[in-house]
Amino acid sequence: MPGRKTKSIKNPKTYEGLKKKGMSKGRAAAISNAQAKKKKK
Repeated sequence: MPGRKTKSIKNPKTYEGLKKKGMSKGRAAAISNAQAKKKKK
């Protein structure tokens, strides 16, 4: 699908937990990806 842009969730477990608490998709993705990036270092 050429027009479709997808974002990759680096830490799906954290993302799903934040979504269940009512957080928006974008904010939950940003937080879970930041945590995944922090764990790599």
